[in-house]
Amino acid sequence: MEVSQAFFSNQSTRLGFHYYPDTLHYQQSDLRTWLPKLKALNTSWLVLKSETRRAIPEFFISELVQSGIEPIIQFNLNLERPPHDADLSLLLKSYRNWGINGVLLTERPNIHASWNAVNWANKDLIQHFLAHFLPLANLTIDHGLLPFMPPLEPGGNYWDTSFLRAMLQNLTDTGNYALLNQLVLTAYAWTNRHSLNWGAGGPKQWPLSRPYLLPPGQEDHRGFRIFEWYQAICREVLDRSCPIFLLQAGIPQDPMLHRANFNLDQHTDMNMSIIRLLMGEKIPTPENPKTLLHAIDESVVSCNFWLLAADKTSPFAKDAWFQADGSQKLIVQDLKIYFRKFNRKAAEQLGEMTEPESSQTTLPNASGQRVTHYLLLPPMEPKKVDALLNSVEPFIRQFHPTIGFSMKEAISASHVSLIGDPDQYPDNTIANLSAAGCKIQHLAWDGTFFAT
Repeated sequence: MEVSQAFFSNQSTRLGFHYYPDTLHYQQSDLRTWLPKLKALNTSWLVLKSETRRAIPEFFISELVQSGIEPIIQFNLNLERPPHDADLSLLLKSYRNWGINGVLLTERPNIHASWNAVNWANKDLIQHFLAHFLPLANLTIDHGLLPFMPPLEPGGNYWDTSFLRAMLQNLTDTGNYALLNQLVLTAYAWTNRHSLNWGAGGPKQWPLSRPYLLPPGQEDHRGFRIFEWYQAICREVLDRSCPIFLLQAGIPQDPMLHRANFNLDQHTDMNMSIIRLLMGEKIPTPENPKTLLHAIDESVVSCNFWLLAADKTSPFAKDAWFQADGSQKLIVQDLKIYFRKFNRKAAEQLGEMTEPESSQTTLPNASGQRVTHYLLLPPMEPKKVDALLNSVEPFIRQFHPTIGFSMKEAISASHVSLIGDPDQYPDNTIANLSAAGCKIQHLAWDGTFFAT
């Protein structure tokens, strides 16, 4: 299987969304509406619901991929009545050809509602689940895609941490290395109305917490920090951590449940705190400003917020960041302002880092002399700048470009190099450089030339 490592590491942010909670919004008009909004929110991931009888249109997926947004396909298969292999194979093959890397096959196998009464009563539910899941997972692997482990109901009728531990142990004992070697976890990151620090530190910090039992003064995994508890289980069973994708983040509980008195100010504060943590900031704990919220581990590949949009007749209509009547939740504007400030600060920091004492190339001077060569970097968080510059170090040593984020400086150059996907840059970047007479060159992430 050949899923690019870029799937886990080269996204500009760990920020993602759940798209509509249905399969009815994959037209060209939908793409024209939502792609600019997703870009404005610095989105890197998007969970898309898919039917099993027809695929999401190729153009919809391809344009997301070309814009630097990684789609995750969500099927929600009924394991007791899975589609025919031939039908699923055709879908998986198409999705892989169009640029998809990860697939969610099903969800919540640890609750009674996911099984009929006979199967739920099976004395070894874990083995029964894997007997249904593994053929589908292996088929997915055969088509070059990553089958994500299904998200479990936090707590659940079969306690999720016990389910996860038993499942990983079974895979290890039976030698299912095809899946183990590329294991990707998922988790519902509901807060359950707790602090974002609830359960931080995992079972090591809260050793008295037990399945179905939470002693007074203890905390458990049923909160945003669920990923720390799942990783602790991975390290115990597999002796390593696993990549993990957070789902339905930014809400107090299961969206299928009615959430009375959902406070919009709390929604904004909570979501902005999560986003700032994802971007590597140090955030004071609201309950005790003298302490900081725990950082989000790098094993968290993406955090997908619930919910981008929904029709006004949807049971999830009130959850949508973008309402059907054209209004928006407060978080939308706050997030746009945040990223404008963040990108400006990142540009200033890079300017301080890369300003040379002497250089073979300079900005235009009084005589009108132009910069010879400018390496224009895409907007990104500061902690990723070093990795990017290291990847193109041979190119920098050879060609000695002026380096920065400034479009104004780049336009003054006769030769401009861009790194990675051009869609990572602000709109009209290529057009503006071309209009200024710049010779444009594209570099792959690893510094090699892929187009001129």
